[in-house]
Amino acid sequence: ELHNKSHAELYYYRTSNGEEIDLIIDRKQTRELIEIKAGETFTPKMTKEIEKLKEKDSTGYLLYRGKSTAYLPDIHV
Repeated sequence: ELHNKSHAELYYYRTSNGEEIDLIIDRKQTRELIEIKAGETFTPKMTKEIEKLKEKDSTGYLLYRGKSTAYLPDIHV
């Protein structure tokens, strides 16, 4: 088993209003917010939750069945 001593915490986030992030990787100094969608066509609505919950030192990722596309500097699609 490979362990890079990152001490990252993995968790899921959901508010009482239904806002959610499928996976958050918390590395203490930075966080990665990952949203997973089944669709093949990108729409800005797919990153809405990432944009709302993302902080300054975090990066967002949208994983979906379509092609990689440029969207925002700190949100990778």
